[in-house]
Amino acid sequence: MKIAWTPDFGLGIPVDKQVLGVLEAQLGIFEALGATVEQACPDLRDADLVFHNVRALEFVHSLGDLVRDHAELIKPEIRWNVEQEGG
Repeated sequence: MKIAWTPDFGLGIPVDKQVLGVLEAQLGIFEALGATVEQACPDLRDADLVFHNVRALEFVHSLGDLVRDHAELIKPEIRWNVEQEGG
């Protein structure tokens, strides 16, 4: 079994040294259980785009009819999200 671990998700965000120490100390436990531990992280460059698209799609499914039927009563931010997905 392989386990990937990253101290900062490749974002360069500082992590408290004590927190990092606790996490790093656990890596040996996984290795002792037979896992191979390697430093790796997912590519998060498009995470914001994915989040915004998924959120807009959720708004379409949960509020699309309401926005279409009563747009004047819905706050602009919700209308905008629905419009992003062509709702």
